Amino acid sequence: MKINASKNRIVLIFIAFSVIFLGLTGRIAALSGSADLLEAANRQRRYSLKAGNARGIIYDRNFNRLTDTQEVYRAVIFPESSAETINDTIRKITALSTLSATDVQALYNSRKPFFADVPDPFTHIAKINEIPGGFIFKSFTRYSDNQAAAHIIGHLNPEENEGVSGIEKACDEFLSKRANNNSISFLQDGAGYFIKGRGADISDTRMDTGGVVLTIDKGIQAITERIGNERIKKGAIVISDPYNGDILASASFPGINPNNLADSVNDTQNSPMINRAFYSYNVGSTFKIAVTAAALESGISTGFSYKCKGKIEIQDQTFRCHERSGHGVLDMNSALTKSCNTYYIYLASKMKVSVLRQKAYDLGYGKPIGFYNGYRSSGGYLPSEADLNIPGELANFSFGQGKFLANPVQINAALSAILNDGKYLAPRLIRGFTSDGSRIESESENAPIPAVNPSSALKVKEFLIEAMSERADNEDGPKTVTVGGKTGTAQTGRKNSAGKEEYSAWFCGFFPAHKPLYVVTVLIEDGESGNRFAFPVFSLLADEITNYNIYANLPADGSR
Repeated sequence: MKINASKNRIVLIFIAFSVIFLGLTGRIAALSGSADLLEAANRQRRYSLKAGNARGIIYDRNFNRLTDTQEVYRAVIFPESSAETINDTIRKITALSTLSATDVQALYNSRKPFFADVPDPFTHIAKINEIPGGFIFKSFTRYSDNQAAAHIIGHLNPEENEGVSGIEKACDEFLSKRANNNSISFLQDGAGYFIKGRGADISDTRMDTGGVVLTIDKGIQAITERIGNERIKKGAIVISDPYNGDILASASFPGINPNNLADSVNDTQNSPMINRAFYSYNVGSTFKIAVTAAALESGISTGFSYKCKGKIEIQDQTFRCHERSGHGVLDMNSALTKSCNTYYIYLASKMKVSVLRQKAYDLGYGKPIGFYNGYRSSGGYLPSEADLNIPGELANFSFGQGKFLANPVQINAALSAILNDGKYLAPRLIRGFTSDGSRIESESENAPIPAVNPSSALKVKEFLIEAMSERADNEDGPKTVTVGGKTGTAQTGRKNSAGKEEYSAWFCGFFPAHKPLYVVTVLIEDGESGNRFAFPVFSLLADEITNYNIYANLPADGSR
C-alpha cells in the first residue's frame, strides 16, 4: 500500500510539472509571436544619431522657400577602423570635413557613429566612400547666413527646436507638427559597435513640404534688403499691396543673422534685434495725409486758404514752418505739396477734435496690428480728445509731432486706404497654410473697413501725385515710373555727440501714380530730412521693382 501511495505521488508530481512546462512553453510561444515585443527588443539594440529636427517650411506668397533653402552635406562615420588603420582614417576625415584631428580622435574613442560636415561633398564623395563606415547624408540648415526677412521669420530655441520670435513663434504649433526627425538608426552588438551587414535606417530630412505661406514676395524682399543695406544704417522699409493689405516686403536695418544672434544682442548701439518696421516713432509730415482727408470729410473745401508767414503763435507757443520766410498764401493742394506746417496747424484748428482723431483711428493709427496668434506690431500712440483739446498738443498733432507715435506698417496701411477708395485693410503677413507646398488649404480673409469717403480719398491721391510731379526734374527721382507720395521729417528730441538735433527721415509713396500697384514707406533714423534721405531710397525701390516686374513678366493688373 505504501508503494502504491508513493507511486501515486510521483505520478501527480510528474503531471504537475508537465502542466507547468506546457504553460511556460505556451507563454514563450506567445512572447515569441508578439510583434510589439519583438519590435521593443529590436529598439533596445538600436542607436540613433540625430541630425537635428526639421520643421514646417516658411514660404513666400509664390511658394518659394524662405527657410530650409540651403542644403548641408554630412559624412556619417561609423568607427570601424582597426588599430593599424585608425590614424590613416582620422587623417582622411580631417582632410574632408570641418572637424579637427583632435575632434575626430575623441569621436572615434567614443565608439559611436558621428557626423562630419563636408563643405565640398561632390568633389570628395568618392573619398568619403573609401572611409570605413562612411557615407553621405543630406540635411538642410533652417536659416542661411543672409536669411531673407529675418525679422519677420524670427528664430528658434535650438535646444528645444521651438519658435522664440516672429512667425516661428506665432505658428510654432503648426510648424512643429510638420517636423521630421533627421536621424540615422542602426543595430549595435553587445560591445556597442555597429553590426556590419545589417544596414542603417535613414530618416529622410524633407519628406513633409507643409508649412506657412506668407504674403512676402521673395524677389521684392531681396530688392528691399539690398537697397536698404546699401543706403540705411538704422531704419526700415515696408512695401504693401494697396488693395488687399498684403505686406510684400518688410525689412529692418541693421539686419540680423539668426545663425549668430549673439552679435546682434550685444550690439547695444544699433539695437538690430528691434524690428523697426513694427516700432513706433514720431512720423512728421507723413501724417498730413490723414489730416487732409479729415479736413475734406469735415466739409472744408480744397480752396481753403491761409497765408504762411513762417511761424504761428498758439497761446504762448511759437510754431515755425520749415520755410522760415514763409510760403505766402496757400490752398489745401499747395499746402500739402509744400508741406507747410503753419497751414496744417491752422487747418486743424478749424476742425472738430473728435472728427480729426476718429479719422486718424479709422486709418489705423493708435491700434496694434495683429498678424497671427499674438504676433503683432506696436500700436503707437494716438492722443486722446482731452489731449487734443489743448491747443499746443493739437498743433503738434496736425503735423505728426508731440505725443503722437506710429510705425511704418501703420503709415503704409493708412496710405493704402487712400488709394483703395477710402477702404482700410488691416496689414496681412500670412496668406494661409499648406500641406503640400503648392496650394493653400485655407487662406486668411481680410475684410475692408470704410475709413474715408471715396471722393475725398481720390482728391488726396491727386494731391499726392501733383506733389511728386513738381519733383519730375529731381535727379533723385524715379526714372522708370510715375509716383505719388509725401515726405516727412520728424523731430526726435535727441541730440548727437556734436550737440545737433537728430531727425527721423520719412517718405511714404506709391507707384505707378494713377494705377498704383505698390505702397512704400521708408524710415531712416538720424536722417536730416525725408526729402534728402528717404525719398532717394524710395526712388531706387520704385525703379528696381518696376524692372523686376518686367523681368518676372507679371500681369499688367499687378496680380501675383
